[in-house]
This record gives sequence, structure tokens and C-alpha cells, in this order.
Amino acid sequence: MNIYTYYEDIGFNNQNRLLELWRLSWEKQGFNPVVLDKSHVMKNPYYSVFVDSLDKINNELFGQDMNQYCQSCFLRWMAYTAVSDGSMLVSDYDIINGGVAKSELDNYSDKQINFLTGRCPAIAIGTPQQFSDLCYMFIDMSTANIDTLKEESKSLPAYHDQHFFSILHNNQTPFNFIHSELIHTLRHVTSKNRVNKLIHFSHLYAKKRTLAMSPNAYAPSEIENIRVNLIEEFLKTELSLTV
Repeated sequence: MNIYTYYEDIGFNNQNRLLELWRLSWEKQGFNPVVLDKSHVMKNPYYSVFVDSLDKINNELFGQDMNQYCQSCFLRWMAYTAVSDGSMLVSDYDIINGGVAKSELDNYSDKQINFLTGRCPAIAIGTPQQFSDLCYMFIDMSTANIDTLKEESKSLPAYHDQHFFSILHNNQTPFNFIHSELIHTLRHVTSKNRVNKLIHFSHLYAKKRTLAMSPNAYAPSEIENIRVNLIEEFLKTELSLTV
């Protein structure tokens, strides 16, 4: 079974190391990790219109084109449309597999996209056609609800796909938002009591873990290094991997 992620160099530190650790954790459980990039995005005939439309929406909200990080959050869904699989598993490369077998991800309906961490789109199961439809929906729904987004954007530093899912969720019936028991997002647990086998090593998770262990050790500029260190520790202690 393949698992797909999307990578684009957006200037963050240690991203190649994060990709390597992500790959190791999923290979350990028998998956075939596949990394897609912008070349896959650009195969889609809607690509140029999509990017121009994202910039137009961002200009409506913030008076400038969309930054590369936010744009990449949207472009990843277009990358998945280049795959010829049927139903496919996709994730951010900070979703680390601590013991989920392929059989545990077989029971999701292919009638709609399944988001396994609620409205945080870090891991999902869907088809290439559903991801293609999602790309059109990003533009159509954002444009149709621009006044709502303008009001909400007053408290936001930027607009990316997670904001789309959280702000416009009342209009998103094609999606199945699940808080899967397989996944830990903000709590850290050891092998002695770990029920949830996927860990989302997000920036927020890394911050909370660091502050809990050593409040004086947290430095925002070091967040990428902190994430790598936490994942390496997890893979060594929980999966006995040499990293």
C-alpha cells in the first residue's frame, strides 16, 4: 500500500531529514512511501488558473499574493491528482507511523474524502478525482464566501487550506471529518500506554512537548530542529529504529 506526501522547498530547515524520518516510519509498517513534488502539480491543466486564483483571493484578504508556504498547502492536493491509484492515503511528512498496519486503514468509504485529524488536513484518504474536485472547491467556495473570509482574516496572519476547512466547514458536506483514535495530535504517550499509533509532530506539538519538558529551552527559531529531535527520539525508543 502506498502512502503519498508532498514536498516543496519553502526555505524551512531540516525538511529533507523530516522526509527521511517519515519514510522510515512508514516503511517499518510495510507501506511504500512516495514523495510528490511541484512537477506533479504542474501536470494538471488547471494549475495556472489555480495559482492565479489563489493569489487573487489572497489579495482580497491581505492585499498581496499568497506566500509560498500557504500556496504549497493548497498545491499538495493538486499533486495527488497526478496519481493513478484508486483510493489513496496521503499525509503531511510530520505524520509518523508508530505502529499502524495497512489493514487498519482499509475500512474507510471511498464515497468522499476522509480527513482523519478533523479539520486539520494532515492525513486523508480519497481518490485523485476527489482531490481534483477539492481544488476547484477551494477556489469556488473561497470566492463565493469572500466576505466571510475577510471578516475572519482580521485575526489570521495568512490563509491556507486548514483555514478553508475550519472557516467554511458548514458548506463542506462532501467531506468526512474524523478524529481517528489511531492518531495523537497534541498529547505525548509512551509505549506503556500508547493506544494511538500515529503521531502528528506538528509545530504546535513540538512547542507543547518542549515547554512541558523544559520551559526555558523553547526557542521559536529552533522549532524545526526540535521536531526532528522529537521524531528521532520517538523512532529510537518506540520502534527500535536506528536513525
